[in-house]
Order: sequence, then structure tokens, then C-alpha cells
Amino acid sequence: ENETYRSGDITTGFIASEFEDGFIVAQPTGDDYQMMVGLAVASFWQEQQRLHHGTAATDFITIDKENEQCSISIKGADEAQIEMQIGESLITVPSGGREGLNKFTYQGKEVSVQMMIDGHHITLTKGAQRLHLVIYPSHIAPYLAYMPVVDESAGADEVLAPMPGLLTQLMVGLGDKVQKGQNVAVIEAMKMENLLVAEASGTVKAIKAEVGQNLNVEDLILSLELDEDEG
Repeated sequence: ENETYRSGDITTGFIASEFEDGFIVAQPTGDDYQMMVGLAVASFWQEQQRLHHGTAATDFITIDKENEQCSISIKGADEAQIEMQIGESLITVPSGGREGLNKFTYQGKEVSVQMMIDGHHITLTKGAQRLHLVIYPSHIAPYLAYMPVVDESAGADEVLAPMPGLLTQLMVGLGDKVQKGQNVAVIEAMKMENLLVAEASGTVKAIKAEVGQNLNVEDLILSLELDEDEG
């Protein structure tokens, strides 16, 4: 989406130069929203199929952090793909979606989506877009009014490495106060600097990684004691 990035004319200072206020993700819209919902539901349904020996429900409801709801029905599946209806649209997503980085072709384009799964809570990240979902079977629809809105800061007491790379900078120290959206660390990957931000406000209570350390996906960098209104 960024013209400098698409041109290939990037340096290790790309994030800092292009995003003065830090790299802040936004909720996807349109086709990207449907694709990410589809990937999450497909992954959830396949796990339910495994747990229920192929007899899992095929109709679901998703709720995002804006409290928007989608109705999804699985229409067919094979080893390669899963067909589903999302609202009025019929889409096909790849089978085998899993926690971590997923690379696949969607509508003729190469796509990379990072997925974090915690039961029926799933967070997906694609470029500058992030989607937090809760997935429920459709039969609980009458009870949705009593369900809490998706909490984007759930799990936000930890800052994890979103990709493999070299930790080049820690921008906070033990005991520092941190505000939601504040830059806290830099990881260098594929000759690019990636700014990591806190997803909630709090105080740094532990630092688990060192500058110069090579990190794997989801390695813990630091943890926060969340402010009372965030916890």
C-alpha cells in the first residue's frame, strides 16, 4: 500500500521515515475483511472438525472489536480449499490455515496473513491491517446481546515478536510508563526496520529479550503491568 515500499526503494530506516507517528494498524475493509474473516472461520472450523471427528457445525457468527457481526456458512471443503458464504458473498479460502504466518493466493494475488489463535478468539494481521474476532456457532445468536465486545487489548500485556528478526532497539526500560500505541522496540527483518507498539497502557514489569538477539515469531520481548482501566 505504501508507494516507497512497492517501489523497492527501502532502507533500514523505512518505518521511521515513512511513519513519523509509528506504524499503526487499522481494521480491514471490503474484500480484505471478508478474506480475513474467511481464513479465521476456516481455521476454527477445521479444528472443530478434528475435535468432533468430522461432525462439527458449519454455521458461525463472528464479532469484531467494532461489534460488527458476520454470519458464515461452510458450503464445501476439500484438501485444498474451503468454500463459504459470508453474508451475501460466496468466497473460497485455502484449507490448512494455522497459527503463525500463512501465505497463499487469493483472487489471483499472493497474500500473507499472520494469525494468532486463542480458542475462539482469533487475531489476523495483513500488512497494516489487523482484525480481532470472536467466533461462535450460530445457535448462540439469541445470546449475542449478552456477549462482551471483543477486547483488542486482551493479551496486550505482552509484546511479542511478530516475525523472525534481529532486535535492534529497545525504546523503553524496566519500570517505564508506556502509553497505548507507543513505540517500544524495533526488529530488523529482511533489511527493514519494524516498529513494535504497545497495544495497551501500563508499566514495563519485565524485559525478556536483549538488543542484538535473534528472535523467532512470538518470542516474548517484554511484559506490562496494565493500567487499571486496561486490565
